[in-house]
Amino acid sequence: SHITMCESDESSRPSRVDVDQSDDEVVETRVLAMVLHFSPWKQFTVGFGVGWISGYLFRKVSRTAAIVIGGTFVAVQGAVAFGLIEVNWGSLKRAARQNMKHVENKVSQIVSTQDQPITDFVVHLCTQHVYLTSGFGSGVFSGFIGFPL
Repeated sequence: SHITMCESDESSRPSRVDVDQSDDEVVETRVLAMVLHFSPWKQFTVGFGVGWISGYLFRKVSRTAAIVIGGTFVAVQGAVAFGLIEVNWGSLKRAARQNMKHVENKVSQIVSTQDQPITDFVVHLCTQHVYLTSGFGSGVFSGFIGFPL
């Protein structure tokens, strides 16, 4: 959905949000509007904190996924080597190709139905709110490499 914020006369904070948004989108819009009224240092700090948490969680999730996927691959290869199972690689490749086509179709449907592409939103956010996005970027990097707070 398209985000539209209406300014009130008393202050520069948004007074209402369009009703076609879900509750989550309303909360996101209000929180973002509130943070953008902070001083540059507070914007950077909020961005860094959210980025650090995102980077830390991404590191933990990606490490767990790598262990699970790698362990499964090694287990299947070991079972094939010992003759415990037999894999029909041709059938597996066909199924993987079909699944990839299905995922590509779903992604293209989602992207084509959006009013504002996510890339436009990201470019706008990065160019208009430099302190917040630079804090987020440095926080993601710090959280991902394991920099302790």
